[in-house]
Amino acid sequence: MALRDGPMRPEDLFLRVTEPATLDQAWARVRANGGCAGGDGETLAAFSRAAARRILSLSKQLREGSYRPRALRIVEIAKKRGGTRPLAIPSIVDRVAQTACAQELTPLLDPMFEDDSFAYRPGRSVAMAVRRIGSLRRKGFVHVVEADIVRCFERIPQAPLLQRLEEALAGRSGAERVSDLVAHWLEHAGASLSTPGTGLPQGSPLSPLLANLYLDSVDEELATGGARLIRFADDFVILCRRRGSARIGARAGGARSPRPGNAWRRQPRRRFRSGL
Repeated sequence: MALRDGPMRPEDLFLRVTEPATLDQAWARVRANGGCAGGDGETLAAFSRAAARRILSLSKQLREGSYRPRALRIVEIAKKRGGTRPLAIPSIVDRVAQTACAQELTPLLDPMFEDDSFAYRPGRSVAMAVRRIGSLRRKGFVHVVEADIVRCFERIPQAPLLQRLEEALAGRSGAERVSDLVAHWLEHAGASLSTPGTGLPQGSPLSPLLANLYLDSVDEELATGGARLIRFADDFVILCRRRGSARIGARAGGARSPRPGNAWRRQPRRRFRSGL
């Protein structure tokens, strides 16, 4: 996603996020994505009937500091391996604001992420991750450990995440107000889900970007050793040239995942065709 450059755009990051043109573009994305109402019950159709006025009002509220997130709609979604996960669906107006924030943050944060991370990133896909694994195996990285991070979005600690966001945006005009806005959304979600200080709301258009920002530290640390980590969201593959290095890499991946200890689980090893 390219950052829109133009002489009329403000340099202040917060003003870019909250300008009506950005919010209008975000509304177009929210409408195209579809989906149900949030906790306030307002549907896409209802918002669209007064979208222009609502966007101007949202811009004003964000800039004046009177904006308050609306109630989240909490839905329990069945997981493939059993159990459920909470899907926290923001209201339409909150989805517009969060999408606008993601639009402006993505071009700033995405270039900082490790090259072996493939989920929720512009121009990247599962197929690209599989091709990267095949390429590494042909180069001798034949020992493979597959794992995933258990309840990844639910376990990410908010304070270290916000610190990483502040560090990534340091020196940019308006960055502090953007960080405060993100912190406001996270605090609201934590209160709604009874997980204060922990977790990213699955259902927020901003959460995938924030998850990548936090997990980038795992990618960075493993990339400095002999192991190679290929990650797609909370699923990852560690590849090494030596079997012992694979075990060390797996332990390191678990230690640096959102919650140390039992926060990751190893998956049965799969074979990858060398022709991928």
